[in-house]
Amino acid sequence: MSTKLYLVRHGQSLKNVQKVTQGHTHDHENNLSDLGRKQAEELSCYFADLHFDACYCSPYLRTIETTKILVENRVTIEVKTDDKLKEKHQGESIGQSAKDTLLAYGDWNEISENDSLDRRLFVC
Repeated sequence: MSTKLYLVRHGQSLKNVQKVTQGHTHDHENNLSDLGRKQAEELSCYFADLHFDACYCSPYLRTIETTKILVENRVTIEVKTDDKLKEKHQGESIGQSAKDTLLAYGDWNEISENDSLDRRLFVC
């Protein structure tokens, strides 16, 4: 028997809609948008016939909400949060518009090995 690992990004959050850098925030107002909930529900249908032994997510509201939607019909699966799943801290760019962050910190492709990645915008 083989083990499979499924990695899922959270659905669209309210800060995504506002084009604001979220990063390492625990913003209680940054839950999923209506589209984000729909995205999670559609993904839940995709995973409907798959068996899961465990489900982990980062401690961010947007990821918890997405994960709970994914497993809501699986009574035996508990959503467990783990700080090791947090995304990279994005320093002073948190709360800035994506445009302002890119203007202030430059292009991802221009980052040298010596640059502090904590101060850069990670684009996924």
